[in-house]
Amino acid sequence: HTHIHTPRHPGGSFWLKCLARHFELTWQMVAVLLIFAAVAAVLGDMTLEQHLEAGMKSLTSGEFSAALEHYHKACSMAPKEYMNFMRRATVFRALGRTRQAIKDYTIVLELRPDFTQARSQRAELLLKQGDFQEAQEDYAKLTGDPRAPEQVKIAQTAQVQLDQLEALAAAGDWNNAVAVATALVEVAPSAERVRMLRATAYEHTGQNGEAIGDYLRTAKLGAGDVTPYLRLSKLYYRMGERTDAMNQIRECLRLEEDHKECKATYRKLKNLNKQLDKLHEAAEGNRPDQALEFLRAARGIESAEPFYVDFLNTKECEILANAGRAEAIAACTHALASNDRNVNVLEHRAKAHEALGDFASAVQDLQTASGIEPDNGGVKEKLARAQKLLKNSQKRDYYKILGVPRTASDEVINKAYRKLARENHPDKFTDEKEKEVQARRFMDIADAKEVLTDPEKRRQFDNGDDPLDAADMQQRAQHHGFHGFNGFNFFQGGHGGGGGGGQQFHFRFQ
Repeated sequence: HTHIHTPRHPGGSFWLKCLARHFELTWQMVAVLLIFAAVAAVLGDMTLEQHLEAGMKSLTSGEFSAALEHYHKACSMAPKEYMNFMRRATVFRALGRTRQAIKDYTIVLELRPDFTQARSQRAELLLKQGDFQEAQEDYAKLTGDPRAPEQVKIAQTAQVQLDQLEALAAAGDWNNAVAVATALVEVAPSAERVRMLRATAYEHTGQNGEAIGDYLRTAKLGAGDVTPYLRLSKLYYRMGERTDAMNQIRECLRLEEDHKECKATYRKLKNLNKQLDKLHEAAEGNRPDQALEFLRAARGIESAEPFYVDFLNTKECEILANAGRAEAIAACTHALASNDRNVNVLEHRAKAHEALGDFASAVQDLQTASGIEPDNGGVKEKLARAQKLLKNSQKRDYYKILGVPRTASDEVINKAYRKLARENHPDKFTDEKEKEVQARRFMDIADAKEVLTDPEKRRQFDNGDDPLDAADMQQRAQHHGFHGFNGFNFFQGGHGGGGGGGQQFHFRFQ
């Protein structure tokens, strides 16, 4: 920041320099202040006629802000000249500032009560903003206007409808409230009370998009009122639109920083956002324990709003299923209790069932999901895969053969294989029929190890395709003859040369 030194002899801009020095303003900011000061000086030096001429020129060229400045000056310089207020009211209307326009029309009518143009303009604005009784009184005084009697009837009918709308809202008859409010909006599109009541009715009838539209319009009409922003924030929050909810509650606090309810809403939303962001980061980073911790913290902040109850239940199901945790099925079942059409939860419960080898339940969940979303290609693909897995499990399930979970590592698989190979080696049996049964059992164990320790073959099997199909198995059975194995090195994954009947099994553990 550049500090400005006070001149020894104060000049005309001395106060600006002192201000800059006090607030440590930059020279650029001082320049802006000087420009405003220059503009103010120019406006202050203009005559009434010059202001009126400049105002009209700005108005016709669409420079409404400039026109307003000139008419402000004109009204201040000649407060008894009703036409100055009439001109300013015209600018206010062009800027959409109807309340200020009505005030200027009122001043005009105080100065000249018989000025029908001002009364007609005021009546029109009063009707549009929902002041039906006052509009009715103005129209009743326009005895020379052929349209006035009809407008009086319209204002009377609108007042009756407004009373009816209030009664419907008090009784909670929201469907009829929407119909009456919509009819009123046709007559009074700028009526804040009507739009607020309709927005509330829309919320209660589940028409959130329409409610948002009315709240936004009301916020624009009622400048300075925090109510529509608070309502918008809460509605966005219930919809799960946390960014929009935060934007609206910040606007509420901008208008009234000490508003108790706005402050409480802001703190809750900020804390929830913090936990949900951490939850997302931990889940994406494959840190399930941390993710579950943040999930529990989020539940401590919000445990009642249906969207977040469903969201957090769904996330818990996802996290546990993706981590291969045994409690995933219980968590997913709990999530479905509050929303039995949650396709995401059905998919993850199916995944948890698959991990436990319960392919029939997985198929059932995915069929339910497909029924809810028949055009969901991802669900169809998972269902086809689960059906393959179910079909193959009815033949040979390599995981079950080795007694390991579908999430088992190579180390766990090899350990289980070695144990079963020792227990089921055919050389341990003397009866030929029993030896033959054990030989088939032994071959299943070897095949299971071969498939599950080969990444590509395991991937095929996990997707429902047995890489050792029936034809291949028949060929392998003929090759070995189930009579004996010569020098079979099971821990290297290969089959040794088969011999004739009666040969002994030679098994070397490594």
